[in-house]
Amino acid sequence: GRVRIAAVSATGPASRAGLRDGDVVIAIDGRELRSPTDLPAIINQRSPGQQITLTIERDGVKKRESVTLGVRPTNP
Repeated sequence: GRVRIAAVSATGPASRAGLRDGDVVIAIDGRELRSPTDLPAIINQRSPGQQITLTIERDGVKKRESVTLGVRPTNP
């Protein structure tokens, strides 16, 4: 149920919130992720500008990070 962040865009909302490559997302707004597909499914239910709280694990330490959602890039 955990999702490892593979890459964080230097100019994106995740970077501004302090997320880093390799962080592991455990929960969103206190709701534990049960599968890797939960992360995009939950985020897709939200709108740009909304704030969420991610529970992450970094270097074996759990912490919470607030993230303001941005506009998702479109795929070419």
